[in-house]
Amino acid sequence: MNLFDGVQKSMFSVVTETFGYDATWIPSLGGVTKKAKVLLKESSKDSELAGATYTPTTYIVEWWGEEWTGLKQAIDNGSNEQVTINSKVYDVRSVTLLYDGKNNQAVLELQ
Repeated sequence: MNLFDGVQKSMFSVVTETFGYDATWIPSLGGVTKKAKVLLKESSKDSELAGATYTPTTYIVEWWGEEWTGLKQAIDNGSNEQVTINSKVYDVRSVTLLYDGKNNQAVLELQ
């Protein structure tokens, strides 16, 4: 691992340990529960859209690429996957590789 990759992984680890949440994913096709420390972005308040109150149900989660190996492939293959964060279950809608492919970002929907 080159110097930049080591620093990048260390910084992400510090941020997730400080601000992150423990999360789990149980592959729908079977297998062991996979744990990860993730960053979760969720809306903190309702918004108004065209005069109506709108409560966002979409959440964004980010994790280091070595954790939850296989989740992106499962979603890309059309599997219905779910993750649990803080005892809340979310449906995974999409997974995207970020930056140089070492971080993952998923769009979630609260059940």
